[in-house]
Amino acid sequence: VKAGISLHKMQTWYRDMRLVQRNAKVGLKDFVKSIKRIRGESGHMVPAVVEAMHKLHSSPTTDFTDEFVNTWLDDFFMIRIGSNMLVDQCLAITSLEDGGLGKPTGIVDTNCDPTIVCKQA
Repeated sequence: VKAGISLHKMQTWYRDMRLVQRNAKVGLKDFVKSIKRIRGESGHMVPAVVEAMHKLHSSPTTDFTDEFVNTWLDDFFMIRIGSNMLVDQCLAITSLEDGGLGKPTGIVDTNCDPTIVCKQA
């Protein structure tokens, strides 16, 4: 039930994000407010989805294999990571006037050397 509520909430978030007014005349304030709200409300999503998949996998009335569950969760997490990254980039590059962070490079840290990060990993 919790996952069903969460999935319904996700549908509401995407609908709200799609329908919010944004254009040169009104700017991005309402859109930024909407994605900030969505980003803040989505923290419970991962545990709810994992719990639901565990229950489905453990249920005697379903035949979800380990492979199916693992693939589904991998896909879900990859989509979630990508979506969060895009939302964070949008918030970072959006102007301060519209409620963003006004960072010209967005979430990219120009002082970070990825070669060094990879070598330290």
